[in-house]
Amino acid sequence: MASNETVSVLKGFPIAQIKEEHETLATGEWNPYTKQRSFPDSRTPPSQAFFSRAIDKWKVLISPYTPTHGLNCSPSDPVVLYVRMLIKVFGLRLTGKRQQVEVASSALMNIWLSIWTWLRTIHAHSHASKWPLYNDVDAANCSAGYDLLVDTLFVLFYSNPPTPLSILVGETNGVKKMMAAIWIGEGRDSSATFGFKAASYTATWPHYPPPGPILPQIVDQCQGGVAAARILLSRIKNNLTLAEPDFQSLLTDLRVMEDQLSGEIQPAGPALLRKALISHDIPFIGAMVDVLHLLLRDRVPQQWAEMSDFLQPPFVSISHHVNTTGRAYECAIQLNRGTIIALLANASSTCGSSWDRRFAARSGELLQFIGKFTIYKTFFRILQENISPGMRITSSKFRASKDPNCQQVSWLVNRVDEWAKIWGTERHFALDCGNTQVRGPKCAPSETLKCAAVHSVR
Repeated sequence: MASNETVSVLKGFPIAQIKEEHETLATGEWNPYTKQRSFPDSRTPPSQAFFSRAIDKWKVLISPYTPTHGLNCSPSDPVVLYVRMLIKVFGLRLTGKRQQVEVASSALMNIWLSIWTWLRTIHAHSHASKWPLYNDVDAANCSAGYDLLVDTLFVLFYSNPPTPLSILVGETNGVKKMMAAIWIGEGRDSSATFGFKAASYTATWPHYPPPGPILPQIVDQCQGGVAAARILLSRIKNNLTLAEPDFQSLLTDLRVMEDQLSGEIQPAGPALLRKALISHDIPFIGAMVDVLHLLLRDRVPQQWAEMSDFLQPPFVSISHHVNTTGRAYECAIQLNRGTIIALLANASSTCGSSWDRRFAARSGELLQFIGKFTIYKTFFRILQENISPGMRITSSKFRASKDPNCQQVSWLVNRVDEWAKIWGTERHFALDCGNTQVRGPKCAPSETLKCAAVHSVR
């Protein structure tokens, strides 16, 4: 589908007028402060005159020629490029002051159905099956169109308070399905081609009580909460693997996860994913360890304080998971399989005062929780391997520190060392069945008197 930027495959549209108007519109409006013409940027709603002109041109050049079904064209088609520019103007106007939003909403209601046709067309451009057919120009235009689509759907759908337009958009068949599909598609794409901007669709917004209008649609399209929960975790982990993570979207996804774990389970209640997140089908604790590792990797001490908002959801979610499931040992095993101990030890020893006290306390709770299970031999052996020799060397540094978390690390290291002695050189005392006749004259156990339980454990 490599395309010529100057030729349109769409028949019936006034192409010459569209190209001319596109060039005129692209120069923007006169700015009396800069004495220049400029197109509104993503932070500045256009003036009423600029918006009205975009509406008028849509009614004359686009709407009469737009069918009710989608259009088969490339993302670089001149008509598509012009449509995108007009839709950007519409969306920007909906981010203005309340009175501006109400006026814009009334004007857009009359052309909503044709806008919806073009939004479906732009969405079709982003389908993975079409990417091998795109040249570099098409790929760039497809990416720009996708960003516009995600932003426009959001400002059309969510309004505080709702407008007649936002209600109409929400009731239009296919809108919520498309928004859910976009969110799901971002989570399934391990390469993060389009990023994770659709996280805003599942956030908590005024006048849209939890679980919101889109999350139930996501669960329905995923055919259950387990698949939806897995995609949510994939969104979080894949975002963190990017060279430059989208931290705003990441925080939204993390908070959705935390809210789902802390909410109540009801058939149509806000915590649609809670049952799945605490089920055996989701290795949730292990996933949170991975998230913490990705959050804290390669951080310098000054950056730790900046990560506080992102660290809270994983820590809190682990706590919720342990307390909710009642499967303490299973949760401890998942924690013990990962690098959580080294991660928390490194955080304690390097960040100093930058390590938020709230999370120092929570990490200390995790270390205490892990330490409870050193009495189990299999668990202990894995834990012993996870505590590196380097951590033992620095245990004196931990002991000397006044930081509670450093002291907690020191406590765990010492506890492991103590149990190593018990399981090793003094193993027979740990396995003593209590029979005073078992011990020999020098406390050496008598093989002939040992009970069956001692032999079986050995």
